[in-house]
Amino acid sequence: MLTMLEFRRKVFHIFSGIVVIILLSLGVITRFELLILLIVGLIISPLSKKYKIPIVSWGLKKMDRKKMFMPGWGAITALAGMLIALYLFSENIAYASILILSVGDGFAALIGKMGKMKTRFSKKKTWEGTISGIITATIAASFFVPLYMALVASMVAMYVELVDFKFKNIIDDNLLMPFIAGVIISLLML
Repeated sequence: MLTMLEFRRKVFHIFSGIVVIILLSLGVITRFELLILLIVGLIISPLSKKYKIPIVSWGLKKMDRKKMFMPGWGAITALAGMLIALYLFSENIAYASILILSVGDGFAALIGKMGKMKTRFSKKKTWEGTISGIITATIAASFFVPLYMALVASMVAMYVELVDFKFKNIIDDNLLMPFIAGVIISLLML
């Protein structure tokens, strides 16, 4: 079942990737400024446990899961995943990888929560979510890389998101998906 909290989180997840790419493309922000934002987030996160920080406390109340590693952990790892792509890959590959993360993962969760056909790879994930994630990620990423590359990278990245690996409690899929998508696209460009 899709709760209002999860709906807000995933809509924010989708739009954050799109907004980051638009702002980077227009030169409004740089990847260095995003790195500074990540560092600030890592400092503010533990402080928000003890202190009520304007805007931050409101955002955490509206969108944060209660049982996270630290407050805002999903947003922190999503930003870190975007930065991994931006620092490791060329602009088009990075943008495609960010969209695979934000759009693919976001729609997989939104549609998947309403799905009925559970996968054998995860007790929580559905085929409807995975397929919708692959389709939407492919469409979004194809604005920056050829369609077949977007499709292959989306399929592999969504598989990583789908499977409950033992190390996923340590390494979040927000970090893995853009890295893996970028590597796949880079390999396909060889």
